[in-house]
Amino acid sequence: MADVNLVRMEIDNRAKTGIVMPVMNSIFKSSETLTAGATAQLFADAGEVDRAELWIITVTGGNVRVAFGSAPVASPSTGMLLLPGRHEFSAMIGQKVSVIDA
Repeated sequence: MADVNLVRMEIDNRAKTGIVMPVMNSIFKSSETLTAGATAQLFADAGEVDRAELWIITVTGGNVRVAFGSAPVASPSTGMLLLPGRHEFSAMIGQKVSVIDA
């Protein structure tokens, strides 16, 4: 079973020499850690996205599958496979994240 940590960070545009780039700012919105198992679990805090945010998902101890959407249900054979490590995704307003052991 893998541990999966989901962190939400705000994103702002920063400009330097005329180039505008979205970057994470220091506003930490939330963090939640789940232990992925044989049934899909929903991150409780992931659905409160209300502006430009980034989901940082860190996986340790095994592979997982994730699903994104308004009512996602991850399954062991579908969804996005995440190997151990850090993964970043642009959070969409109204979407949530579900996780399951791969």
